[in-house]
Amino acid sequence: MHVRRHALAITAAELLPVPLLDTWTQNRVRRHLVRTVSEARGQQLSDDEVHALADEPYDPVRRLAVWPVKAVLKKLLFVTAPFLLYRTYRQAVGFGEDLTKASDDQNWA
Repeated sequence: MHVRRHALAITAAELLPVPLLDTWTQNRVRRHLVRTVSEARGQQLSDDEVHALADEPYDPVRRLAVWPVKAVLKKLLFVTAPFLLYRTYRQAVGFGEDLTKASDDQNWA
């Protein structure tokens, strides 16, 4: 499957400087991954099922409030950026592998 390719796209979205756009983009890529895996297994999922499996819950108000602090810390502690990207990549790969394993077992929801 294309799990690692999707994981790289999710990781790259972490670099987007606009608040909320990064999570929105990551959710779109995760949805595409869910649809790709389900179609490869010959299964059809509704949009609600895809959203339930793929979307990361986020609170826009909290993200907007925390964003200035996060932006300043990223500038001051630029050393932490590779660790953040690595963690995001590993989480995305884990999500894709779990999704593939669950689709093999037919345990989607």
